[in-house]
Amino acid sequence: MQRAGGDAKSRGFLPGLLRFPHRRFVIDSKLPLQDAIARMRGIIEQRSLMMAEFFPSEKPFAGEFSEDHFKVERILPLYEKGSQAIIEGRFEPTASGTRLLVRMRPKRRDEVFLFIWFGIGGLLLLVCLLGPMLNPHIQGSASFAMFMALLLGVGYAMVAVGFNLEVRKTEEMLREALQLNPTERVREALSEAASRRMPRFKRSMRTFLIAMAIIFAGALVYPALFAHTEQFRIARDYLEADPGLRSEIGTVTAVEADRRHGYHSTSTGAEGQSDFALRVTGINGSGVVTIVMRKHLGMWTVTSAKLREPDGRVVALDTRGD
Repeated sequence: MQRAGGDAKSRGFLPGLLRFPHRRFVIDSKLPLQDAIARMRGIIEQRSLMMAEFFPSEKPFAGEFSEDHFKVERILPLYEKGSQAIIEGRFEPTASGTRLLVRMRPKRRDEVFLFIWFGIGGLLLLVCLLGPMLNPHIQGSASFAMFMALLLGVGYAMVAVGFNLEVRKTEEMLREALQLNPTERVREALSEAASRRMPRFKRSMRTFLIAMAIIFAGALVYPALFAHTEQFRIARDYLEADPGLRSEIGTVTAVEADRRHGYHSTSTGAEGQSDFALRVTGINGSGVVTIVMRKHLGMWTVTSAKLREPDGRVVALDTRGD
């Protein structure tokens, strides 16, 4: 494996880390062109960069891959996400094998953030330095200017160091992948077991869909199950008999559990409390009644009931006689 193009190691450790966060380098491999393309395809989880951002993979890279070029990002653990970069590569045949031309840059959102950060910081620094010369009424502050310069310098160093460390790790992985004899971690990514293993994003999506199905099924069966509880029966009898509710919506014709509000209950032996919402329909209108019940000495009673009508008006119902 030959090294070509600006190798960061030849520039010294610190200067290499502080280089501007846009990099190009070249990797020459003795692998034939089609073998190099197949090797790279084997270590890239092919999906959009947006999906690669949120769903990890067993492969070291994820992104878009075509016959002669790719656009990917390295799969990073959560604590390294801040240094993520876009990696673009293009294959070229050579007399001795294949050449891979690589370009790395920060993600667009990071570039926009840096532009705003350095734009505002630089503007404040210029105003502090040039303002007194252009307008005698503006007083400069040497300490503030030094602070802004330090802030910009530290900000640049943090971005540059994170990006250039990512460049080194990425270049090392790409060089390992294009060797005639790949390293152990590359063979692991290329293995059939890794290919058969369900990618993490698919496992995450499967878990998410199962959870959503359980929630949806629970929402469907909740009214039927709740309708058989003692709290529902007592609350329904109270609503059907309450004169205040009748004066608002007329004689009650239907009472059912309201799925959107759910059901909360705490009960220990003969004591407890429960709150829920019921959708009530009468001959003159309808609404949702939120109910709070208390269990004392084994007996449930309604302690609070409020009717919310479709127009948003809230009416407190009398529970003193319950």
